[in-house]
Amino acid sequence: MEALRKGIETSFRLAGIEDQAWLAEDIALSIEASLRSFGREFVLSPSEIDSIVEGVLSDAGFPDAASKYRGASSSSGQHGIPTDGRRLKSLIADVDGLAGDASLADLADRVAAALAAMEITHAPPSLILELARFFRFRGEGVSVGDNGAVAGGWKSASTPWIVSSQSVLDRVDDAARSAMEAGVLEFFGVSAIFPEIKIGVDFGELARGAGLEPPVAEFALYPFLEEAGRVVADVAGVARRLMADAGVGMDGERAPLRLRAVSPAEFAVKWLCGGWPESAGCVAELLAEVAECAGGEVTLDVR
Repeated sequence: MEALRKGIETSFRLAGIEDQAWLAEDIALSIEASLRSFGREFVLSPSEIDSIVEGVLSDAGFPDAASKYRGASSSSGQHGIPTDGRRLKSLIADVDGLAGDASLADLADRVAAALAAMEITHAPPSLILELARFFRFRGEGVSVGDNGAVAGGWKSASTPWIVSSQSVLDRVDDAARSAMEAGVLEFFGVSAIFPEIKIGVDFGELARGAGLEPPVAEFALYPFLEEAGRVVADVAGVARRLMADAGVGMDGERAPLRLRAVSPAEFAVKWLCGGWPESAGCVAELLAEVAECAGGEVTLDVR
């Protein structure tokens, strides 16, 4: 997934839309969750995944990024047979016993729907037959991923946002608002591409706000981490309520929370006076303490 994220992020930067490059992670997570929902036996080739990525980028409103992604990928390009015509049905019919007792037309419709959901307009026979076998022996329709992401689910969104940063800032308590305005906390918004709550903690700004000066020892920050965890919980709670109000098809209370360190390398060098990534473990411990104080299930992201 990391390689996919970097490839998508690069396509945003090449297209000159760096301010939206962070959406690369949401797109990569959505694609990963959608593909994983089909099961471990279902495997796509790199060229097939490229086709999906290009379709997602175009449909999400970033055709320039899709073009750059296509140009940067040696395996990209339209190939295979059209996925909405008689050749697809003919290919499935040529495999003895594949349709079984099921209607050939029904099986072909399921395969076509899955390909359309993944924005694949031309597919190699291997992918078509793989999907046909999946729906014949295991599946009943396009599946939903563990985190609520659906292949093609981005098509229902008229905006990339479910919850914006400003909408949360307007509703949190004074302490959380101050932390966000000071840059100690950064709420990245919840996108319709992958509905995950992402909150960043800038430990450098936390140290500055606490009146500390570099170099600082890791333990010197611990007295301030409980309050950081409390305001993280407040921001996440507001975001979850707004998600529920938006009716995104997910239980807001179960929306995943990802807590990440903002500019960890800069913090390590300037404030801890250490190296990077040698100090990644220290940053991870600080982030874990904030997550512990926030409560609930939290995914940590130290880069």
